[in-house]
Amino acid sequence: MFTEPWSDITEYPEGHRAALEKELVTELSKGHVLFGLSSRIIAKREDRDDILIQNKLGYFIVHLTWSGKSENDTFPTSEQFETLEELKIKLASDSETF
Repeated sequence: MFTEPWSDITEYPEGHRAALEKELVTELSKGHVLFGLSSRIIAKREDRDDILIQNKLGYFIVHLTWSGKSENDTFPTSEQFETLEELKIKLASDSETF
């Protein structure tokens, strides 16, 4: 499903995936839409600090800041896709601009 610039997270070493998960949890403040939700990282964008996550609300592209601390409610930025079809359209447009 993933084409450049995206890579399936299962292709990464476990330590790298764990670092992405830790940074995501660290950056989310109590007011962020993703705070407190159980989310699964499913892909990483190679040319940016973007990750693709899935949870009960759907799919999100999240741009990590790598600040190592909790951000305000608007960071890390995230873009929500409620359906897999919406997500596929976005990912296809990403691969066309790479």
